[in-house]
Amino acid sequence: MGQSVAMRRFVFALLSRGKIRKSIAARVVRVCVIALAVFFIPALAAFGGNLTFKVDPAKSSLTLTDASGLVGPIVGPLTPPTNLTVSYGGTITADMGASGGTFKITGGNVAAQSDYSFFTVFASDSFVSYSLVQVTVLGFSFSLSSPLIDSPASFDVSQISAAIDSGQANYAGTVTPLQPLRPPQEFDFSNPISGNLLFAAAQGSLIDAGGLETLTIPVDADLVDQNGVEAQFSGEIVATAPVPSPLLGGGFLMALLLGLKSLRARTGRILRAALLFAWTSRRTPSGFRWKGKAGLWEGDIVAGNY
Repeated sequence: MGQSVAMRRFVFALLSRGKIRKSIAARVVRVCVIALAVFFIPALAAFGGNLTFKVDPAKSSLTLTDASGLVGPIVGPLTPPTNLTVSYGGTITADMGASGGTFKITGGNVAAQSDYSFFTVFASDSFVSYSLVQVTVLGFSFSLSSPLIDSPASFDVSQISAAIDSGQANYAGTVTPLQPLRPPQEFDFSNPISGNLLFAAAQGSLIDAGGLETLTIPVDADLVDQNGVEAQFSGEIVATAPVPSPLLGGGFLMALLLGLKSLRARTGRILRAALLFAWTSRRTPSGFRWKGKAGLWEGDIVAGNY
């Protein structure tokens, strides 16, 4: 009984001086600061992370240099094309290493902004003859990927691969029978495009200038599927992304630290109220009176009251 009274006196004395709440609140703040140092500060120092590059249609275009595989059953010489050079837009995502020393292309979608279109002629046989056949490549897009590249300023683009995300080849023309009295018949059908783009060796770059990361990928690539080489493309893809600002991360960290200062004060008040509630929820000892705003009991504990 005497020990219980002594313990209560000790606890109330500490509460009156605020030592318990300040000690616990300080520990909470210290733990939070350490967590911030471990997880945020290295990241801010490295300025790494995931970037999304926006492909610039004004600087990005690919020319369809060979489409002999795409025309499938249609054979014959290509005539002057309607549209073999198309601009590209979309996004490219990449993981940036510490201080920009490495990067890895992880995805995105690079899409043709219009359709490829050209004509071909089918060779006549003893039954039918195809006149001009228009071949249109519709909705062509692909996504890029690469291993970790350790020399961003100058790297071999043959490390990059591209998976076809979408596209189809449409064929439209007229069947002209050689036999008399048989009218011409029109046809219009499509085949899906799938496979991968395989890049030939060339020098690409990732340059940081004026607060902007610029990724340049020269393209000399074969479109390959299970049947072999279907088409060939050449050109260049240029994409940009703003450089992450260390001020944003530093400002975020400062805001958290200032918030922790307020958290410490609130934590102390909450702990103080909780401890007082726990102790005063029992029978109030005689000889005590409530002090008021200070939130403390004062008075002498009379032995034998508990």
